[in-house]
Amino acid sequence: MPKGSPRPRGDSLFQNFHFLRYGLTKKALQERTLIMDSLFTEFFSLTLEPSQRLYWPFVLSSVLVAFLYSYKDGYRERWREIVHPSSQTDAKIFFLNLLLKTFIFPLFLFSTFSVSVGLLKALRSVFEGSPGLAWLPWQQSLVATILAFVLNDFFRFLQHYLMHQLPGLRLLHRTHHSALVLTPLTLFRTHPIEALIAGARNVLSMGITFALYSFLFERVVNVYDFLGVNLFGFLFNAALSNLRHSPIPFSFGPLEYFIISPRMHQIHHSNNPKHWNKNYGVALSLWDQLMGSFYRPTSTEAKNLSFGLHLENSLEAFEEATTLKGVLIPRELLKGNPDTRELNLLNS
Repeated sequence: MPKGSPRPRGDSLFQNFHFLRYGLTKKALQERTLIMDSLFTEFFSLTLEPSQRLYWPFVLSSVLVAFLYSYKDGYRERWREIVHPSSQTDAKIFFLNLLLKTFIFPLFLFSTFSVSVGLLKALRSVFEGSPGLAWLPWQQSLVATILAFVLNDFFRFLQHYLMHQLPGLRLLHRTHHSALVLTPLTLFRTHPIEALIAGARNVLSMGITFALYSFLFERVVNVYDFLGVNLFGFLFNAALSNLRHSPIPFSFGPLEYFIISPRMHQIHHSNNPKHWNKNYGVALSLWDQLMGSFYRPTSTEAKNLSFGLHLENSLEAFEEATTLKGVLIPRELLKGNPDTRELNLLNS
């Protein structure tokens, strides 16, 4: 440092280093540190929070089952799909949405509190008060736990169903179905606008749930939970939910009439016309059975499925599934020439 130059100011060696290298002021460095802290917090919460599907015990159990399963029927070869270009695109979209979720989406989302208060006022107005059910605490908690899980699952089913049925939303949802291979990160392969819609759906679902609790019991009701998570939601994620986006066709047997298994969701991603319009559900099979979209595959049928938007392999189809431009910008908008077959396939 030249003689007479002012010493870099900072509270740590880390700050001094960045001041010297980038000429950052203390305020700018603090802002950058805050941004990085927010990103790292959001990222690590996905593996450390029991409410997340990527919670490390859930991932570990799925990996162990996949490892054991890979010794049968040639599934050992499928491990290389983790580094497939399509999987790499999953990771890119994951980090893009992580950035948007941390800094942009909160600017557009309404609050759970405002939804619950508004709905509670409406219910009390329509029914001229609240029933104030005097049930035992354990009964209230059981009803609240089931209600929260079922309502959340219904809203997830409804959003997914509409993502396939409405043309505008279908063009957004094509991002998810463009995946050529399935890995746990494919869960996060969603168009940013769809991710924003999902955030609004969560707020709406929780707001309605809280309003119904308050309306029925006129008190705060504690749901049954495990590690702070709705008990039924925790059990669903623990039941190898990370294998839903994987090549492992794990079956729940007869329980599939009640719960969506990994292989049933893989059928939903299949580009076989026979599998179009099937298994929109997330956890419960009930909604698909009511809508006529329930489909339980045979063990042979669930093997060696192919995925993606196209029935044939081509360089254009490959690029459309493995580049951010191809994945995030619908080809219909670029060419002005909708591919009817692709739109039908998106309805799968």
